[in-house]
Amino acid sequence: MGGQTIGVVIPARNEEAHIGTVLETLPEFVDYAVVIDDGSTDATYKMASKASSPAEVTILQTKGLGVGAAIDLGHQYLLKTIEQPFVSAVMAGDGQMDP
Repeated sequence: MGGQTIGVVIPARNEEAHIGTVLETLPEFVDYAVVIDDGSTDATYKMASKASSPAEVTILQTKGLGVGAAIDLGHQYLLKTIEQPFVSAVMAGDGQMDP
């Protein structure tokens, strides 16, 4: 994609059934993925940790901040982590958005 660095923020709450597929089907041009496990009571964290992804994946755990705050946290993480200009996108953790 023209050499652009791409980061994806993925808020997720109780998405153990879907988060692995979401991460595994990210397009090859995605460089970074940040999953925000926002207060899940299921195995979302475990499934995200086990998933194989073309992107460098980071999983942040919170205590149910809400989707808006989770997205903001993910963007803040990308801003601190990526040391060059980048493009970011948001994808839901439930697999309803076609990557």
